[in-house]
Amino acid sequence: MLFDIIIKNVEIVDGTNGPAYYADLAIKQDRIAKSVILQAQKRVW
Repeated sequence: MLFDIIIKNVEIVDGTNGPAYYADLAIKQDRIAKSVILQAQKRVW
């Protein structure tokens, strides 16, 4: 599957009062098509 945009190492705060986590997101037609949670909790600048 091809995506329009891939955003890597994004901090996700989902509103469930849980801790934030990092993930890679794939965007297709202005919607999140796939989210892959990263195991290593690090930020890449």
